[in-house]
Amino acid sequence: MELKTLWLGLVLAFTTTMVGLTVGVTAFVLYTIRSRWLEGDLEMLTLVMESRSAQALKDQSPEVRP
Repeated sequence: MELKTLWLGLVLAFTTTMVGLTVGVTAFVLYTIRSRWLEGDLEMLTLVMESRSAQALKDQSPEVRP
């Protein structure tokens, strides 16, 4: 009887460990994908803002004095 109890305990421990590892790997993969998306969005926004700043500076005409 003790052997069966030990065996069931080991199966439960192994199953719990595998579920925990699966959840951890899934969370890491989702975090990595989300981080890449956010970095891409931030890079795109930076390029847009730099482009608009350059265009605004270009559109400013210097004062013309006679």
